[in-house]
Amino acid sequence: MELQVTYRLSGAALKLARAIAREQTVEVPPGVGGEALEARMLGRLESVEPATGMGWDQPRSAPNRHATPHFHAGIAYPLASTGTELTQILNVVYGNVALMNGVRVVDLTLPDEILFALPGPRLGIGGIRALTGATGRPLVGAAIKPLGLSPTELARLAATFARARVDVIKDDHGPNDQPTAPGPMRPALPTPAGGMKIDAVAGTAARYGPDTLLLIGGSLLMQKDLEGAARRLVAAAARAANASP
Repeated sequence: MELQVTYRLSGAALKLARAIAREQTVEVPPGVGGEALEARMLGRLESVEPATGMGWDQPRSAPNRHATPHFHAGIAYPLASTGTELTQILNVVYGNVALMNGVRVVDLTLPDEILFALPGPRLGIGGIRALTGATGRPLVGAAIKPLGLSPTELARLAATFARARVDVIKDDHGPNDQPTAPGPMRPALPTPAGGMKIDAVAGTAARYGPDTLLLIGGSLLMQKDLEGAARRLVAAAARAANASP
């Protein structure tokens, strides 16, 4: 029950790998917390080997005998250090080491416990294609912006994209819940802009149909009342939502 991570390191790889194994788990100097705790939680350095190929921080030119050597370091992290929570897994795999120079994650193997708990998207790309009806070609997407547009202006822009046969339309990450476009009034299927039909807003017969997927803004899923926000989206007949990270 371990996560197996391979890091590509430059410079003093052995020293750096040992520091990573400690920094990403117990995050204290040796001896702090006791041997029993370290036996349960400390990352275990399994291997350090010379890396083949061009390092990401080396120029793509003729081999340089003075170039910084690169190594692959394998570190095993106990499942107890991450559980099956995605953000904690990312934190252990590449949290504080993101601040270190010459460190890159190049491989990750997850135990069955995590794969079972996090099976992936319920729909995935196949589900998106089924919702949009787009098969045998790339999906076409567009973001609604800039910041400062009113709900009516956002709806007009969304309608333009819909008429252009864009498959997936999403709120950009900038527009959130600003006074110019409050979250509850943001475009929603099938009645965007505070209840106005998209064709009335845009002055056209175009409507969001089964071949256009509108991802509602992240502001609606960032509220304290997450369940209530999701229910309001369902009531608005929204088929998908765009949750900001």
